[in-house]
Amino acid sequence: MNSQQPTYELSEYSRRAANGVLLHRVRALTSIRSSVRAGDLGGWLEGATTPDGRPRLSGEAWVADNAMLLGDAVLTGRALIADEAIVSGRAEIGERAVVSGASAVGDDVQISGDARIRDQAHIGEWATVHGTATVEGRARISGSCQICGDATVGDDARVGGACWVRGDARVGGFAAVGGDARIAGDARLFADAEVLEEDQMAVVGPIGSENVVATLYRTRSGRCWVDLECWRADLDSLWPEVEKRRLVWHRGPQKHEMWLQQYRALIAFGSALQSGWSA
Repeated sequence: MNSQQPTYELSEYSRRAANGVLLHRVRALTSIRSSVRAGDLGGWLEGATTPDGRPRLSGEAWVADNAMLLGDAVLTGRALIADEAIVSGRAEIGERAVVSGASAVGDDVQISGDARIRDQAHIGEWATVHGTATVEGRARISGSCQICGDATVGDDARVGGACWVRGDARVGGFAAVGGDARIAGDARLFADAEVLEEDQMAVVGPIGSENVVATLYRTRSGRCWVDLECWRADLDSLWPEVEKRRLVWHRGPQKHEMWLQQYRALIAFGSALQSGWSA
C-alpha cells in the first residue's frame, strides 16, 4: 500500500458531538487492515485533518464503531479506537494500542505499544501508557505519570502526579497513587491504598506457606496494610489470620517454623514502615 495515497475520506453521514462539533463518519478508500476493506464505514472524525494539517489517521490506524476522534488528536501505526471511545485534545494513539469501551483519552496523552484502554477508563493531562499495560474499569490517570510494562490499573483507582506504575504491578480498588511513587515488580495496591512517596510501600517475597509476594502499603488513614495476593490484612489482624491458616498447612514442622518466622519479620517490617509514616 502506497503510504502517500489517501486511505480514508469523510462520508456524507454527519452528527454533532456533545460539545456541538460537527463530525463525519470515516470511509475507507482502500484495504487498510484485514478487518477494514475499501468502502467500509468507521467511526467519527472532526475533519479529515487536524487544524495544523496532520492526517487524522496514518498507517493502518482506524476508528471503528461509534468511536470519536476530535480536536488535534491523531492515530498512527496500527492503532485502533472502537466502541464508544473518545480521543480528543492533542492525544496521540500509536503502534498497536487499542482504546475501546466508553473510555476517554484527551489533553497531551500518549498511548503506544500494545497498551489497552477500555471500559470507562479516563486518561488526561500528560500521562503516557505504553508496553502491554492496561487501564480499565473506572480508573483515572492524570499528571505526567507513566503506566508501562505489563502493569494494570483498574477498578476505581486514581494514578497521577509524576509517579510510574510498571512491571507486573496491579493497582485497583479505590487505591490512589501519585507524587513520585514508584510501583513496580509484582506490587499489588488495592482497597484504600494511598501511596504518594517511594517509601510508602514495599514489596517482599516470595514468603510464607503460599510462597507469594507481599506488598506493604500505606492507606489513607496512615496505617499499613499487607496484600498477600490471595488475601490481605492490616498489621493487627495479620497474625490472627496466619494462626487460622496454619491449621491447614502441609509440609513438616521445620517448614512451618520458617513460615512463622517470615510472617513475624513481615509484621515487624510493616510496623517500622508505619512508624516512619507517622513520624
